[in-house]
Amino acid sequence: MELYSTIHGTFIGITKEYVHSVATDSVVLLRRPGVQRPDLDHIISTFFPSAKSLHLRYNVSGERAAVRAAYKQQDVTPVIMVDDDSDSEVEVTSGKRPIKREPGVSPPRRRPRLSINTSLSQSLVPALSAMPSSSATLSSSATPSPSATPSSSSTLSTSLTPATTPPLSPKTWPRRLYVSDMAPGFAVMQSNKHLSHPERFYLAFGGEFKYVQGTWNENAAYWYTHSTPQQREEAIAAGRTAPGLWSEFRQRVNAARGQ
Repeated sequence: MELYSTIHGTFIGITKEYVHSVATDSVVLLRRPGVQRPDLDHIISTFFPSAKSLHLRYNVSGERAAVRAAYKQQDVTPVIMVDDDSDSEVEVTSGKRPIKREPGVSPPRRRPRLSINTSLSQSLVPALSAMPSSSATLSSSATPSPSATPSSSSTLSTSLTPATTPPLSPKTWPRRLYVSDMAPGFAVMQSNKHLSHPERFYLAFGGEFKYVQGTWNENAAYWYTHSTPQQREEAIAAGRTAPGLWSEFRQRVNAARGQ
């Protein structure tokens, strides 16, 4: 059955369960599918003055929109009609056809299966059990006697004692550095303005030290602000001696400033 839609200006297909929303003096125009009347335009214009024309040339988009709207409103379930009296041997199925596998035939594997020859490993067991326990003899001969352990450990610890101080940690800058090392570093930091502070710090003091902005600002203030040119020259001239240490230089600067 088809219902005339005043919204789309054409007939749309409906089912018998379709619910019509009607009001007083409302008109519902129904027809069987495929029925044509020569006075259909006159009937529509009489009962629906504002309806659209049904001419195919001007109502193609309306026809398509009406069909889409009708299919959205209906829950259409496909039905397969089967003729029981048919002599045809062809059977139509709507689902996926299951894969039939012959018994005893397995599909090829994607990965090769690892096979271990256990007969070879079992044949080696008697040979391994017949071998003498040389490992126990070796371990017992290599184990030092308790009486020799203290003397050997003391000798080993004495021989491994480093003769020089260990390398500085990246967080210890500028501990144990001399003013003669710091002065060239300050010059490098001032001459490479196109680089960032960490990059200049790496060029000035190497990669063994870690750049920390607060630590750098504090020590740079001792060199550029708190100290005098004479104090800097005397510290550089001291070289790698105790008075030439950067920590000693800071103490002398603080003492001169009354701190």
